[in-house]
Amino acid sequence: SLICMAAHIYEEEITRSGIRAFFTHPEFEQTKSKLEKHHGSKSEKVLNSWRDTWLSDDFKNWNITSLLPRINCPALLLQGDRDEYATKKHLLNIGMNLRGARSSHLIRDCGHVPYKEQKEATLNLITSFIRR
Repeated sequence: SLICMAAHIYEEEITRSGIRAFFTHPEFEQTKSKLEKHHGSKSEKVLNSWRDTWLSDDFKNWNITSLLPRINCPALLLQGDRDEYATKKHLLNIGMNLRGARSSHLIRDCGHVPYKEQKEATLNLITSFIRR
């Protein structure tokens, strides 16, 4: 089984815009501090690598949609309706291209992190999926 939250299968302008905005947002410092638990003094380098990869010209054509039909298992697909890094096309395209049973949910009033932003709704969907 597969539980997929806020997945990206290709690059979009909203992704690039969201990443640029993140680095000027107060959340940047909070995220950097949280990453220090795992990456120590390299946490800013990790974030910069993420940014530089997604914003590079070479990454503009990154697309893994063609790989999705290789995945054949029950899948729960979750994405926030206000995801600041992706449009709902990702959720739709993943659902259309996976093999096997799948359940897709666009979670209302939710950004890129469903398990934090809509914790109860996300846990209910995951619990129901696992019970099936």
